[in-house]
Amino acid sequence: MTIRYYTYAYNTAFWVFLFILAPFGTTEGQEYFRVSPGALNQSHAEWDSSDGCVKCHELGGGVLDQKCLDCHKDLKKSIRNSKGMHANLKERCIQCHTQHKGRHFNITNWKLLGGRKNFDHARTGFKLEGRHAKIACSACHTKRAKSGRTYYPGLISDCKSCHKSVHNFTRAEMENRCDVCHQSGRKISPSLTVAKSSFDHDAETAFKLEGRHRKQACVQCHKNQQVDRHKKNPTCAICHKNPHGKDFSKTCTECHHPSRKWKQNQFNHDTTGFALRAKHRRLACSQCHKSKGASKPGRKCINCHRDKHKKRFMKYSCENCHNLSGSSDVAFDHKVHTGFNLLGAHRDKDCRTCHRGSRPDRFERFAYYRKRGCTTCHQHKKAHQGRYRTQQCSGCHLEGGRRTKPFDHNKDTRFTLDGKHLTLYKNKQCVQCHPKKKYRTGKLTCIACHEDHHKGKLGKDCALCHTTQTAFKDFRFDHDRKTKFKLDETHRKLACEKCHLHGKIKPIPRGCQDCHQDRDPHGGRLGNHCDKCHDTSKKAPKFDHETMTRFVRTGAHLKVECCYCHRNIPEGASPPKPGWTKHVQPQPVDPAFPVMGKTCRQCHADPHLGRYADHCGSCHNTVDFKDVDKNFHTKGDFRLYGAHLQLDCNRCHQRDTAMAGLGEACRLCHQEDDVHNNALGDDCGRCHTQYDWSNPRFNHSNTGFRLRGAHRFALCRDCHGIGSFQNVPTDCTFCHQDEAARVTAPLHQGATFENCEKCHNQISFTPARYTHPIYPLRGVHKSLECMQCHADGVFEGKPNQCENCHLEDFSNPNNDPNHINAGFSPHCQDCHSPIAWRPGRYWHKSFRRRGAHLSLTCQDCHPGNDFNGALGGLGWDCGQCHGPGGPVNRFPHAHVVRGFPIQCDLCHTQNAWLPAKTPPPY
Repeated sequence: MTIRYYTYAYNTAFWVFLFILAPFGTTEGQEYFRVSPGALNQSHAEWDSSDGCVKCHELGGGVLDQKCLDCHKDLKKSIRNSKGMHANLKERCIQCHTQHKGRHFNITNWKLLGGRKNFDHARTGFKLEGRHAKIACSACHTKRAKSGRTYYPGLISDCKSCHKSVHNFTRAEMENRCDVCHQSGRKISPSLTVAKSSFDHDAETAFKLEGRHRKQACVQCHKNQQVDRHKKNPTCAICHKNPHGKDFSKTCTECHHPSRKWKQNQFNHDTTGFALRAKHRRLACSQCHKSKGASKPGRKCINCHRDKHKKRFMKYSCENCHNLSGSSDVAFDHKVHTGFNLLGAHRDKDCRTCHRGSRPDRFERFAYYRKRGCTTCHQHKKAHQGRYRTQQCSGCHLEGGRRTKPFDHNKDTRFTLDGKHLTLYKNKQCVQCHPKKKYRTGKLTCIACHEDHHKGKLGKDCALCHTTQTAFKDFRFDHDRKTKFKLDETHRKLACEKCHLHGKIKPIPRGCQDCHQDRDPHGGRLGNHCDKCHDTSKKAPKFDHETMTRFVRTGAHLKVECCYCHRNIPEGASPPKPGWTKHVQPQPVDPAFPVMGKTCRQCHADPHLGRYADHCGSCHNTVDFKDVDKNFHTKGDFRLYGAHLQLDCNRCHQRDTAMAGLGEACRLCHQEDDVHNNALGDDCGRCHTQYDWSNPRFNHSNTGFRLRGAHRFALCRDCHGIGSFQNVPTDCTFCHQDEAARVTAPLHQGATFENCEKCHNQISFTPARYTHPIYPLRGVHKSLECMQCHADGVFEGKPNQCENCHLEDFSNPNNDPNHINAGFSPHCQDCHSPIAWRPGRYWHKSFRRRGAHLSLTCQDCHPGNDFNGALGGLGWDCGQCHGPGGPVNRFPHAHVVRGFPIQCDLCHTQNAWLPAKTPPPY
């Protein structure tokens, strides 16, 4: 019975195995199932083959996120646009989505996100609020993956993606702005107003909400939630019925306003051409506008008021006399409507005093009399002996009165009175100018009344010299403005006869030489333009030596008297020494102005005996001759800086030494100071400067040996102590041989330690670092001292196999397992790594461990340290260990009863024994 069961089970498993491998081929299918960790989820089932591995796996690189996004392009796009939950995740795809767990395994690990029920939806960029937080996830996420489960990515946060718009917007930009009026997740309220929402009705629509409109619910105007129905030209008639009839042409807003009640209108009646004033403003509209549909009433007063004047004043309007207050006072503007202004006594007269018509409706016309003026009503004979016309009455008389107007001689005549003339007028001595009361004399000029003593030589304008304010002899003439010769202080004091001899006014000469030629002290050597230097005083205050001569004075020259420079040097005499003016008394200036010279050595003795020609200003200045300017050395062949500028000239230029030609080489003066014994040549400036000799600066890179690290801070004498600066070896051993000899661990001897750069650097000599090119140090080996491996002093040719150093550890009988008895190879790297010696890892070439097998110890499968074959050479088939009668009997009795094959991997995997799949038909 037992033999028949195993035969049946074996045959069934064999045909099932062939059925599964049929699409792949027997050899390929066996290889795939041998390396695959498990079946893929239903969504990826099409790639569950040996050719599909590369869709997710990169050879040598594992599972890459980029390969996942190459298939899930919608997710890739949202991550690139920083939208959705995945854009903020830093974890890799396989940390949340694991595969090879079976066809029906859920590959989404919600535990990393706090569980599906506790998932924070705000991480997706859309926070669930209100009703959104209460509905099921599937209500919005309706898309399904190939596995049949809900597919969550791909939704957008726009309201229209889930909710159908009932507003029928005509503007596309309003479609995605639901949050302006509606709060997320809350039911819309029928009492919603603009004041309760963030929608700016004034700025975004053509209808500005004011007053009571702002308090109305939106649905009262927007019926059936149609918000764009009044987009163009919104009017009041859309919502409000017009009670005024069809003949009313004004718009509602001209009278009514939303902030006031309907009956409180604000119509500006002035726009109709009939302004309401006084009593008209207080009347009700219905008193003039009798009915709603009636035509407009007339604008004339007689349309509403009875004419009491019986059409006597039809040419004038009622407003010319009456005001709108209802008063009986006449307000007729006589000046505007008749051209005759009523002033004085005329203002208080009754109209009938002048307008004496035969009937009340007739007034006397003055068209003829208006031409005759005042005499039309006020007739008199021979007034003022008939000298004045009737139109000139108002010039002296007040209109409508008897009093005469005060006479103003300055305003009423062409001759203005001032000075002596005004005194006569005030003393009422008018007869002196108007004899026999003859007022129209026609005399307007001075010579008409006064005799001209100049006989007409100075013209008729006496006011040029004489005024009425002073006596005739006390005249004033503006010589500066009226002539071309301005008088200065001295000329102004002279009497006119001094220049104008015998009363001769012109022509008069204006040049200085014309009057003072005989008194010229310069003998005509300086020309005739005396006014360039002199004024009427005795000195020459206008003379400027710096601008009017070719010698500009500076320094001490400004303080020297003129006589010291403007003098003759006796023939044969040499120029005096500098400062000679301090010992010679000044003398009167020679008006001929002789000149000693224009150069320095023409007036001062040259202490340099002419070696520098006339270039005294290069070193000396005019303030102090001894104050030599050392900046002379800042140009030319030899330039002084730093300490050289502080030295006295005599340090280099002795009295018997010429100022030029001393040379510019440093050794000419500092040959005894050269501490290098001329080993570095004459170019001291390569290292030293004139500012600071003791801190030399030298670019050591030019020598071929660049200073780095500690060498940068070493003193020159540390390497060049004997004064040798050329041909110095650059090998480390040349300077550090003694230091290397003192090192004992390791002992620095032989050719191995000749190249110091292998272990040391210029930054820090210790600790030393040696890169093992043949055997790179990793893990524990990096922390070992050199002598722990090279205790024998051998550094080159050292073998790099593990057993060379760890053979004693390999042969230790206390090893678990015993490596010798187990027949392990002495090649430690097969199981161990230098990073961590334990735990050891052995690569099973014939049986690849996965899942639960990875946590087993060697003795679990190899009891008794038998490593030549798993469990006594049973092989790697699952049934050899877990089948009936096997060493690890996990084969349930129910499997035997039902006749399941012993090929465990048809239902189970190494990753998880449960849950198990249903075996295929057998």
